[in-house]
Amino acid sequence: MTFSAFAWHTEDHWNSAVNFNHFGEPKIWYCVPARDAHKLEAAMRKYHHGEVESDELVHHVTTTLNPHLLINEGVSVSRAEQNPGEYIFQFPRCYHTGFNSGFNFCEAVNYSTACWAHMGRMSLSNYRRVKR
Repeated sequence: MTFSAFAWHTEDHWNSAVNFNHFGEPKIWYCVPARDAHKLEAAMRKYHHGEVESDELVHHVTTTLNPHLLINEGVSVSRAEQNPGEYIFQFPRCYHTGFNSGFNFCEAVNYSTACWAHMGRMSLSNYRRVKR
């Protein structure tokens, strides 16, 4: 399916998100927990050296990297297959990437809870540092 892949990214302001697959073929997800976000960012800088300055690389939502390379760098990577009728939840600062394995109809929404406020402040500090 054309344009079916999405590059490594977190949700804006490190919000949580939920994705629902209404119907069609499965969506394949690769996820990195927030505790390993800094390791993923370091691996991106290592393998994409010189393409974009510093940590800004992961804010463009255009950069991919094979999950096996991340695992070799000590990053914890999980894989999930989301079938019709299933939800996927992304937690704050969780990096994720993936692709649709065929035609499907999925819907996503970002959300914040009261416990997110601290994470939101940290995301703003990160945005200032990388001039986002």
